[in-house]
Amino acid sequence: MSRTKYIVDLKQYGNNIKNIRESLNPTTKILLTLKCDAYGLGAVKLAEVAEKQNVAYFGVASIEEALELREAGIETNILLFSEPFLDDLKKIVTLNITPTLFKPSSAYLLNEISKKKGIITNFHFKLDTGMARNGTNPEQAYTDIQYILNLPYLKLESIYTHISDGSKPYSSYTHNQNR
Repeated sequence: MSRTKYIVDLKQYGNNIKNIRESLNPTTKILLTLKCDAYGLGAVKLAEVAEKQNVAYFGVASIEEALELREAGIETNILLFSEPFLDDLKKIVTLNITPTLFKPSSAYLLNEISKKKGIITNFHFKLDTGMARNGTNPEQAYTDIQYILNLPYLKLESIYTHISDGSKPYSSYTHNQNR
């Protein structure tokens, strides 16, 4: 039976980030996805290298992944791609994790926790434009975002979606997601 082996050249990885950064507008922020242990490549090691390149965010799938990065000393912003479980909201504030929000009820509770700590918590709002995994549907989005924007201890950083078929940017399905 053959064994598969991969080697990550961390120096080249850092150079790749540097080259990408140099090709972008200087005000463009970079978010690196590190969920699932950076798809098996080692989230902490990749984060340590990327942090030196001043990326703006690391994206993770769970609070446990965010905790692993914080415990390793990573200080860069961390975006939790899914809305946090209610029992994780205190950790979000304590660890300075940026959550994805789309449910007014979760936003309300996070606002209350942030208020008690005297902290403004940044968040990203997610629209569901077709993946049907998480996010607010476009018909409900205006009402939900207006409610959340009125919560004084939460600050919106972005509104985003997940393009489910990005390999076909000109398909009618992708076009409808972008509308």
